Order: sequence, then C-alpha cells, then structure tokens
Amino acid sequence: MTRDGTATMFDGGPPIRLQMALHLAKPGQPRIAERATLVAFLGWVPLAFFAALQGNGSAFFSDFETYARSLIAAPLLILAERDCQARLGAVANHFRESGLVRDSDLRRFNEAAASTRRLLDSQAVEFLVVILGFIATGALIQFSTFANKPIWLKSSQDVAAHLTVAEVWYVLVSRPLLLILILGWLWRQFLWMRFLWLMSRLDLLLVPSHPDHVGGLKFIGSSLRGYRLLCVAFGVMAAGVTANRVVHEGASPTVLKNTAVLVVVLVLLLFVAPLTIFLKKLRQTKRRGIFEYGSLAASMGMALEKKWLNRPDVDKQDALEAPDFSATTDLYAVTANAYSMKDFPFGLKSVGELVVATLIPFIPIALMAVPLKVILRDLAKFVF
Repeated sequence: MTRDGTATMFDGGPPIRLQMALHLAKPGQPRIAERATLVAFLGWVPLAFFAALQGNGSAFFSDFETYARSLIAAPLLILAERDCQARLGAVANHFRESGLVRDSDLRRFNEAAASTRRLLDSQAVEFLVVILGFIATGALIQFSTFANKPIWLKSSQDVAAHLTVAEVWYVLVSRPLLLILILGWLWRQFLWMRFLWLMSRLDLLLVPSHPDHVGGLKFIGSSLRGYRLLCVAFGVMAAGVTANRVVHEGASPTVLKNTAVLVVVLVLLLFVAPLTIFLKKLRQTKRRGIFEYGSLAASMGMALEKKWLNRPDVDKQDALEAPDFSATTDLYAVTANAYSMKDFPFGLKSVGELVVATLIPFIPIALMAVPLKVILRDLAKFVF
C-alpha cells in the first residue's frame, strides 16, 4: 500500500486469499501486526502447551529451532510485507512515471504490469502454494530420520511408534504455516524477477550522463532495503538449526561459519542477483555515452583551444572570464558521468545492509559457541 492507501502492483500474493477467507485481512486493511501476532501464537503456543502436557516441556523450551521458526521467523515474514511490497510496487510504477518507458513501449509495460498483478492474485497459484506447504511438510516428516526431528519430539519414548498431540500440531499447523509463508514470498520474488526481465527487454530511455551513474536506474536499488526483515527471517531460521547443533550436539563452531556463509549467498542470489539483469543494457548505454559525449567534449575542447590558447593577441584574464570556459567545464562534468557509469543499479551499502541483517541472528550463537575469554583475548589483541 502507498501512503495514500492505494494498492501497488506487488501488494497481496499467496496466501492472501486464505487469510481473507479467514477474515484475517480485508482489501485495504492488511492488518499486518494482527496477522503476525496470530502466526506466532498458532505456530508456537499450542506446541509449548502440548509438549509441556506430555512431559517434554524442558526439551521444548531449550529448542532454539522451534523458537526461531515459529516465534520469530514466521511473524517476520508477515511484517516484511509492509515495507517490501510497497517498495517493489513503487519501483515498478516509477518505470512509467519517470518517463523511462517510451510511448511506443507503453502497451508492453501495461501488459507486464497486468500479467504480474494477475499472476500474483492467481487463485490456482495460491491453492498450489498451500498444497505444496503440506506436501513438503509430509515429505520432511516421511524422509527425515529420528535424529533430525526436533529435540522435544525425540525426548518422548513412544514418538517413534505413533504421532503425539504435539507432533500432530507440528505437522498440520506449525510447519506448513511457515512453509506456506516462505513459498508465498518465493512466488512474489519470482514475479519481481520476471517483471525486471520484461523491463530489461524494453527500449528504455536511459541517459548516459545521468548523475546516478546508472542511466537513471538507481531507483531500482532502493528495492533492496525492503528485504531487510526477510533477510533477518532467513538468518533466524538457519541460526536456530545451527544453535541446536552447536549447543545440544556439540558441533564445531565451523558449522556456524559455514551455515552463515551459505545463507548470505542464498540471500544475495535471491534478492540482489535479479537486479543484475540490466547489466547488458547499462553497458550498451555506457558505450553509447562514451562515443556521443566523448565526441562532443572533444569538439568543444578543440574549439576552446583554437580560440583561446597559443594566441599572443589574447588577454589571459579575458579568457578566464569568458563563458566558453564555464560551458566547457559543465560539458566535461556531464561527460564524466557517462564515462563513470556503473554496471549495476545498486551500491555496496545496500548489499551490505542485507548481509548484516542476515548475520545478526548468528551473533548470539557465536557468543555461545566461543568462550567469552577467547573473545576478550582476541579483542584485546585487536585493540592493543
């Protein structure tokens, strides 16, 4: 939603129809905070109650993975809608509003926008997302070994023989709820990549001398900031699994580092890589700018030298005050923008924010895995 309450191109998406059917959201009233709270409640509270009822409370409350997935990550996937959907929609609309789309391509732009909206609202896709959430849960339960189950389920002596009440809730509610939310975001991200690809196929009015150094496409990079909560959610899920391995199973801290690197790579591929689709178009624009602006700058420079330099009859003070020098300086500054064009419409700062957001959940685990005296010793070496 925009600030004036109107919907943007990427508002909604799976599982919004299911949530509306349950009266958890209404058109124009996403109720994000309420839905996030409800997701955390449904995913974690009943599990805690049933586990305690079955005598597994101690094991349950020491399970970092369940905390991470149901109590933190799942609500974050809902809360991320507020910023991310608005940013994606604003970026998508700006292609047209900024004048980048030529009049001859307006029909193709409108078709891309309409098809994106249609696929995002697809009832068939939402049904498939919900079904896949349960199928994936069933597959995980079916093919996972007893050792891979949550520690609070393994603590029950009869868990291998039949499903406990806690495991029934885990299989039918907690796990599929999280997977459905993840699949919904993956579908939305696929549509975002598709939309950017369609835009890269248009003959956009890119300006080589634009001060953003990417032909006027820098606004696309603003979409990355909308993914920060999603990055935290992915980091939390991975950190929860790793925490169990490090704390309860005595795994090496190397596991923590490897997992963190893997999640960062996943985040970069999922959220940053789609923006590199404009690489070819930006390089073509830069090449065009170098030839066109370079030729113009050379012509003006030669004219300036011919008029003012190496002539004994010219007063140097008059030359410095002539408007020719000011105009040449302005042209050279514009030409420099064309020569310094970048290949990607985003900066390292935006990418760094996503990396930091992904790694933040791993910090408490690192503090648990590495003794405090070792951290203080290394810190002292660094400082002194």
